[in-house]
Amino acid sequence: MSSHARRRAGGLLTALVLVLTSLTMASPPPAAATDAWTHRVTTNNSPVTDSMGRVWESGVNRFGTDRRSWILFNKDVLGTTEDDLYEVNAVGAKGLTAPVPSQGVYRVRLLFAEDWYSEAGRRVFDVVGEGKVMEKGVDIAARAGKGRAYDLTFDVEVTDGALDLGFVARVENTLVSAVEITRVGDIPAPPPPPAPVERPVVRMSSWDHPVKDSSGTEWTTPRGWTGNVRRSTTLGSVPIDKTDDDILYQSAVYGMSGWSTPVPEPGDYRVRLHLVDGWWTEPGRRVFDVGAEGKTVAKGIDIFAEVGRRTALVREFTVHVDDGRLDLTFTALADNAIVSAVAVDQLVPAPPSTPDPTPTTPDPGGTPVEKRIFESRMVARPTPVTDSAGHVWSRWSATLGSWRTSTKMAGWDIKGTDEDELYRANVWDVRGYELPVPAKATYRVRLLMAEDSYWSPGHRIFDVLAEGQIRAADVDITAAVGPATAHDLVFDVPVADGRLDLRFVAKKDLPLISAIEVVSTSEVPIPADAPHREVTLAPNSFYTQDISKAPVREDSKAMADALAGEVSSRYGGIAAFNAYSYHVGHHRVPAGTKRVDVRYSCSPDGRIPPSLYDGPGYFREVPVPDDAEAAAGDDGQMTIYDPTSDELWEFWQMRRDPDGGWSACWGGRIDDVSTSQGIFPLGFGASASGLAVTPGMVSLADVRRGRIDHALSISLPEVRSGTFSWPANRTDGTSSSPLAPVEGQRFRLNPALDLDRYNLTPLGRMIAEAAQTYGFVVTDRGGSVAVAAESGALERQATGSDPWDSLIGGHAWDVMHEFPWNEVQFLPMDHGRP
Repeated sequence: MSSHARRRAGGLLTALVLVLTSLTMASPPPAAATDAWTHRVTTNNSPVTDSMGRVWESGVNRFGTDRRSWILFNKDVLGTTEDDLYEVNAVGAKGLTAPVPSQGVYRVRLLFAEDWYSEAGRRVFDVVGEGKVMEKGVDIAARAGKGRAYDLTFDVEVTDGALDLGFVARVENTLVSAVEITRVGDIPAPPPPPAPVERPVVRMSSWDHPVKDSSGTEWTTPRGWTGNVRRSTTLGSVPIDKTDDDILYQSAVYGMSGWSTPVPEPGDYRVRLHLVDGWWTEPGRRVFDVGAEGKTVAKGIDIFAEVGRRTALVREFTVHVDDGRLDLTFTALADNAIVSAVAVDQLVPAPPSTPDPTPTTPDPGGTPVEKRIFESRMVARPTPVTDSAGHVWSRWSATLGSWRTSTKMAGWDIKGTDEDELYRANVWDVRGYELPVPAKATYRVRLLMAEDSYWSPGHRIFDVLAEGQIRAADVDITAAVGPATAHDLVFDVPVADGRLDLRFVAKKDLPLISAIEVVSTSEVPIPADAPHREVTLAPNSFYTQDISKAPVREDSKAMADALAGEVSSRYGGIAAFNAYSYHVGHHRVPAGTKRVDVRYSCSPDGRIPPSLYDGPGYFREVPVPDDAEAAAGDDGQMTIYDPTSDELWEFWQMRRDPDGGWSACWGGRIDDVSTSQGIFPLGFGASASGLAVTPGMVSLADVRRGRIDHALSISLPEVRSGTFSWPANRTDGTSSSPLAPVEGQRFRLNPALDLDRYNLTPLGRMIAEAAQTYGFVVTDRGGSVAVAAESGALERQATGSDPWDSLIGGHAWDVMHEFPWNEVQFLPMDHGRP
């Protein structure tokens, strides 16, 4: 057996030992309350009495099968002291129906012991209770092993006088040893219906100019009043008690007999009248009724009697409107009716609470999916916006290809819309937009725009393309609707390749966009939002661990200041984002890719180091694809990742030879990478730290998804010599400074830092958020502080353009503009070492 095969066999043996030692012994049946109804059934031909004296009746004819297995009879069943309950199995069981005394919640305990198979995947079935799948993919051998007790417990609601269990075979026959059913309680009362959602319709004060309340909401000038309407500002500078919004009460209208406003649709509306009396000093001097839609909703309002003088009072009521207008009446009983401000909200029924859809598991991948309408909303701002319908529009996407923004319309009234915040900011010089979509389907695209610079037509003109086809030609926002006015373009586009591609082509001046909404026109299967990683590592890998709460070194602040100094002293004071050179030449290869031997190119005397072609053979049988391309730059880095064989190669100075073959100066392979931390065998790999760089690169898929779910590989110019920190296993550090980080050093951006304070680029913001959660890992020494990124060479070969051109939308060296390096926090040496 080769050493490579022995290593794999050893890994399997270790995994088996870990599985066996982690199994939990099946407990004896728990003692039930004396008043709990319990029913116990064994598949044995005769009743069985357990160690607590409880009788399990024979269910020989109750499981839908007459087949019995006695393989474990009189054998020692592992993991239990109740061998008699597990030694007989009903093979091919279809189900069990158990009459129950009343409606209620019943706890079902199923007892199993696999008596034939020792390998996983040989017997698999689902368990159903009351028509619902309670447990999918039960594989007794995988969960417990052969000849070992395994219990499965779940609660189920029964309303029809009988509990129905089912066993649905997926691989081989089902199998069950015994069943215990216990009533554990009443069925919970259904939750109350959700409160309706309030959608703002009117915010109106009595001032002759708009005002803003303490939350920043703007209240308009008065309109819609009828009768002998007068306005008072007597309280214009007087503090108002019991409110933080004095401004709403310091002006008022009085003497009116009615008020009317249009509403968007028939339905229920909540009205709030903001009232204050600044004149009278005793009760009974100002009294009035309020009516709504022909009905009295508030009788005998006496503000002073309720709260006193110069004190805020809010009277609230709900009214149904059918005719498109909300009408209020005011009937004075003493002096004049008086109102300071009016708020009206539409009451939109909340969507009913529904159970989570039953997920299905597609092949391949095993990621749960559900079918629903896909929705994506993005606004051209560095912070999210919530519209009046409650939809959250995420902050600007890095895939717009620009981070040039205009906020000159901040605070403006955008005509033609009630959603001003969606149109008040623009990204200009926008080049495109890339959005991963979950399925082949048709998607409705809505582009939101508002011209902020040109007040006459013909100054800004551009085309819009989707999936390579023109969807809107000669877009001229001012010509279409005028300046500072909402303008939407809506079109449907079929997407077949998993990514919606929009392009904006300038004809005169530069294209701009305010927001983008994408909604599927039908339900599509949507996978669960699982983290994205280019390389699957062990679940506890340092690359995927949340370190936001990890301890910090005592000298962390001094190290952060030193690092910030390194950044500021090099290349214009901005850290590098290695998208175009010294990046990661990453290749994910399919099963069956032709394998070749890589030549060793760094031997001046022709000697070959051990392990490259003998033993583990790191340079042998490498699945290099035909279109492979090493990274630009002297390092010539190349990664080959084969998920099927679970192997990862990284090479240094990889080159294609004249004969079409490949050679490299150094490299290595990680076997069983999905259970690995991401560390190469000592002395091998392409980085000076011995760490795989690929799992920590910023990938194209990360940017298109808008989120980085892993730690970030970073190289530094000053790395301390003579030592390293786990997870590194070597170093090429040269610095003698005690403040210089070491290879393998882990550090994060302060998790408490408010990133909105910084003028970060969209991509810089993504990196900052990942750094707050997963941090950075020093994987190499280089000429500058540099974040590793995936090469775009493979996509350039296919499309003719480098994808980073549109994703970055500027200079790569400007991506990390204003990144707060002085706010990073360094973790202790060897943090997280197993």
